[in-house]
Amino acid sequence: AVAGLGFRPPQTTELYRLQRGQNVADLDSESLRSGEAGLRGSWGRLDVDVAAYVDATRNLIFRDANGFNVSDGATEGRGIEAEIAWRAGAHTVDLAFAWSRHQYAFTRNVGGGERIEDGNEVDTAPRRLGSAHWRWQGERLTSELEVVRIGSHFINASNTARYGGHTVVNWRGTWDATPRVRLFARVVNLLDAAYADRADFAFGSYRYFPAMPRQVYVGARLMLSPP
Repeated sequence: AVAGLGFRPPQTTELYRLQRGQNVADLDSESLRSGEAGLRGSWGRLDVDVAAYVDATRNLIFRDANGFNVSDGATEGRGIEAEIAWRAGAHTVDLAFAWSRHQYAFTRNVGGGERIEDGNEVDTAPRRLGSAHWRWQGERLTSELEVVRIGSHFINASNTARYGGHTVVNWRGTWDATPRVRLFARVVNLLDAAYADRADFAFGSYRYFPAMPRQVYVGARLMLSPP
């Protein structure tokens, strides 16, 4: 089990880049309290790692409906993270999953015409994240397939707009052509999925920042000294 206490002082822009007639930003440092407990074990070819945590942020800095930088916000969160690895000969499978819920712990009108209600979920914080890796290790070849899932989440503080999440598949591999030459390849977004790296909602409109389409990288590494 682990307990932690941290803080973040106001940034220069939060203190001095003021708008709409705010002359002084008297901001406190954000504080974070957290606690975590976990379990880790191995059973033959299986490795398991599970952890649960809670956290609370106070003096959260944000911009209110008047355009003033203030530090009287708060959030509370809790979550579970789990990772399972299974090995069998040349094959390794890794599964990772995280569930969390981060909520605002105050009520206030904020910038952009939005209103935060106590209990609203923190925007851009998915409840569910997951990934799976399948790795094969041969004598001279390696191959790794990766699937990454970002769950659905709210994209505005009022919790009226949502992004549906996405799943991305990547692949990478290597080939030791000779003892001194290694060739490698990597394919990002293998299925050429259309998704957003980031999305938000403001003034009644959705805004998406599209991710890159399928990308292929190849290369070689030459070892000048004997292996």
